[in-house]
Amino acid sequence: MNTPLVFKFGGASVRDAASVRNVATIVQRFQDRPLVVVVSAMGKTTNALEEVVQHWLRAEWDRMKETIQSIWDAHLGIVQELFGTPPADLLEQMQRWKDELLQDLKAEDRPYGAQYDAVVHKGELLSTAIVAAYLNLETPAQWLDTRRLVHTNDQHRRATVLWDATERAIVNAVSEPVVYVVQGFIGSAPNGLTTTLGREGSDYTGAVFAYCLGANSLTIWKDVPGMLNADPKVFPSPTLLRRLPFDEAIELAFYGASIIHPKTIQPLQKRGVPLHVKSFLHPELDGTVIEQCDAPEPQVPNYIQKSNQALLQVSMRDLAFIAEHHL
Repeated sequence: MNTPLVFKFGGASVRDAASVRNVATIVQRFQDRPLVVVVSAMGKTTNALEEVVQHWLRAEWDRMKETIQSIWDAHLGIVQELFGTPPADLLEQMQRWKDELLQDLKAEDRPYGAQYDAVVHKGELLSTAIVAAYLNLETPAQWLDTRRLVHTNDQHRRATVLWDATERAIVNAVSEPVVYVVQGFIGSAPNGLTTTLGREGSDYTGAVFAYCLGANSLTIWKDVPGMLNADPKVFPSPTLLRRLPFDEAIELAFYGASIIHPKTIQPLQKRGVPLHVKSFLHPELDGTVIEQCDAPEPQVPNYIQKSNQALLQVSMRDLAFIAEHHL
């Protein structure tokens, strides 16, 4: 089997029918197979499903069903625009999604964390079903259930990956020269319940697949030309970082560079898998590559702004005895 590529597309890159078509165009540009495509929930679906959980928590059943129906209608509209006459098997898969969601919401005695994961992860199931079906019109694509592949502990909402079991499952599943479409953000606990890796955890899912497969690279597709030395919404004319060492990228993520999930880079560094950050609006651009190298290119200062901060200064009254262990 050839060394696979791993792509990750976030919610903004699959928010409507035109965006899904764009994803298909990007995938078709790359002929390396197998290709694992990690897809997030469409647009703001995860936020809407969090509203569903809150309605469940407050026993607001009518509002809960209205929110579910709005999610369903939005996705059905995208499907109708993509296909005209939607494939029967896709409609059946979507209907199962709705039925299972309503069934999960009948569990009134379920702990909040378990219920949150049971509901919120379903946005990824719906988006990947649609993307896989659309890709299959031109490119052989196979939908895989990440819950069967990424094994975690039972810590809901911020689960920890069990690497040995996860690597075995992923290596066994990704074996054919096709495009595999998988969900980001989710996994399953030893008891079989669905878990999630934390908000914005789809980048991390991409890193998990890249690590386990020893991938040629992981590419995260964003709405920016790559990793910049400052937030373009705050600073005018930021500089594109063409190349960045793993260690410096980890430091930037730790201190608040929102373009990369903080946990994403470490497994890639461990196996030497380069991380590309590229624009889904301009896929022909080189973007940024994060890899094992001596220095960034270009060498420029990086700026991270944190708003609404408060400074708390703590000191001892008897400075003669100050030492770290006292603090």
